Amino acid sequence: MSDEPRAPSNEHDETRTMHAWPGAAAAAELGEMPAEIDGYRLLGVLGQGGMGVVYLAEQKEPRRRVAINVIRGSAHTDSLHVRLFRREAETLGRLRHPNIGAIYGAGRLPDGWPYFAMELVEGPTLDAYLASRPSPANRAGLLHRLALAGRISEAVHYAHQRGVIYRDLKPSNIVIPAPSDGSAPSSTSAGMPDVKVLDFGLARLTDDDSQVSLMSDVGAIRGTLPYMSPEQVRGETQALDVRSDVYTLGVILFEMIAGERPYDVSRVSLTEAMRVISEQEPRALRDTPSGMARVDTDLQSIVLKALAKEPERRYSSAAALAEDLERYRNSQPVLARTPSTTYQLRKLVARHKPLVAALAVALVAIVAAAVVSTVMFVRARNEAARSQPFCRTCSRVPDRPLRAAATRRSCASA
Repeated sequence: MSDEPRAPSNEHDETRTMHAWPGAAAAAELGEMPAEIDGYRLLGVLGQGGMGVVYLAEQKEPRRRVAINVIRGSAHTDSLHVRLFRREAETLGRLRHPNIGAIYGAGRLPDGWPYFAMELVEGPTLDAYLASRPSPANRAGLLHRLALAGRISEAVHYAHQRGVIYRDLKPSNIVIPAPSDGSAPSSTSAGMPDVKVLDFGLARLTDDDSQVSLMSDVGAIRGTLPYMSPEQVRGETQALDVRSDVYTLGVILFEMIAGERPYDVSRVSLTEAMRVISEQEPRALRDTPSGMARVDTDLQSIVLKALAKEPERRYSSAAALAEDLERYRNSQPVLARTPSTTYQLRKLVARHKPLVAALAVALVAIVAAAVVSTVMFVRARNEAARSQPFCRTCSRVPDRPLRAAATRRSCASA
């Protein structure tokens, strides 16, 4: 048996901080935690991960329920985990966006371990939400998913504008919040649900010179391998920029459309997984077992541009990806393709089908009217010619009937 390390099949690594996922046992024991932390009354445990615990709490002022993320000292909690935990609190403190989980405060427990309080987000994760919906076999279902992907991309772009590169984006870190009335998230193609991007534990602050290495010991990867960009799996931390997150958004977009990722690296060695991500071209959407046979060239071009191996060939920003998704949804020419006159005209027709149809009907009516008028004119002229006198000698029709006799004399003399 080979001793080569294998790529982790579990999508969740130990650096991930748990959040308020649906079905968490809020009534779990609080253990040795105090009943109250800096104005937050603890109510129960929402979940726990490799480096911490998330508690359900109630804030006194303003009165609201929140999630308290606490790092707990143990044999598995090293200085790197503490740095990642503090980094997440610092990162969230920079971001104020309706589609990003907000942080309300931070501090330390009596025993010295850090914590931060953040927005309580309850609802299914992105993958669970999409699994509950019909497959995007029809255009309405496809456009619904593309609109959701565009909203996620816009939230990521907001973080990029504030110097935050995510580096660990994945469907399990994206939550579709349940409406405040307790009903299920919207499942209709017309109703667009809200979205919350969570867990910035591996985020890189671009104005911070201190770097957390993604690669440590052999086989230990900080992040989620299937969603990593080629430069990320190679450990090129200095090469990571916003286009690395664009690549990850491309993987998520592929998965949202086809129901699976562009590469399957869950059952191969770590070295092979790194080679596949760095060198192998992603399969076409229509070639996936659950893919859509009618995926057109425009959508395929968008996905492939986001998944380009070289960062310079990708979209320059998450906003550019969101814009192209919007252009596709509105039947406009997409930026991922080189425009041609024929392509632009085809998109113009697709974008204004009712108007083009009306113009086509009007054009047919005009042509038909012109043909009828021409036929009637020719018939009338022939009838008029037949009704006028003519010279029997030369069979000429005189210019004017009154000059017919003079014409005959002229012809006879000739």
